[in-house]
Amino acid sequence: MKYIAVLIFVLISNVMFSQDYVLTTDDKKNEPMLMGTITRSLLMENSFGDWFNKSYEIHKLDRKTLNKVNNDFSNLKILIILGTWCGDSHEFVPPFLKILDSLSFPESNLKLICVNRQKQGIADEVKGLEVKLVPLFIFYRDDKEIDRITESPKEGLEKDFLRITSEKQ
Repeated sequence: MKYIAVLIFVLISNVMFSQDYVLTTDDKKNEPMLMGTITRSLLMENSFGDWFNKSYEIHKLDRKTLNKVNNDFSNLKILIILGTWCGDSHEFVPPFLKILDSLSFPESNLKLICVNRQKQGIADEVKGLEVKLVPLFIFYRDDKEIDRITESPKEGLEKDFLRITSEKQ
């Protein structure tokens, strides 16, 4: 009976305290690196906060384009795959999140996954997604992928967002 009680305690502890991400070190730059499914708050603090907050603040929103966006996001989900070691992720992820904030995009429809230089998370978070470059913004409507922004926008983040979210189903 004592063995069963210990086993139950261990199982409950693993579920309650399991991590969806790890903080590790990028071997190339010898700097902190996140891997796995994260929350935005992890990017806004510690060593990541410097580049994240600066990039977020300096981005000037294209309000003219954003005013054309249909704000019904009930069936739209976005997956962002980024590398905290990646200059393009530093440049484009914070402004993209600023765009989402300006549109009141539901946080529950957004998922952030950090990968290493080999484009791998801590488990199989990106398996089957064909991640070759980061950042990668994958748009889903009704749980079906409708488009991607890979590494950098084609026309600008706001214009690409409008084009993708305006596409017919």
